[in-house]
Amino acid sequence: KRTSNKQRMKENSKIIKEISTRLTLLNIPKGKTQFIPSTKIKVNAIKVMVHRLNQKGYNFSATEKGVSGGMNVTNGSINL
Repeated sequence: KRTSNKQRMKENSKIIKEISTRLTLLNIPKGKTQFIPSTKIKVNAIKVMVHRLNQKGYNFSATEKGVSGGMNVTNGSINL
């Protein structure tokens, strides 16, 4: 029995879900801190995105102090 290309794609393809570092940080409520595990987003990627967002006027801070396996990220932006 022959299978169609559509059926083969269904059987062989996996759904890829990409995590956006930028959107993750921007969704942290103002004045709040969130732990981001390094299994989800690499520590270096968080540091780079914090720097980039801060250059655009945001006020994020990130620290690895007191935590293991990730980073605490704080959205220090104020409500205007």
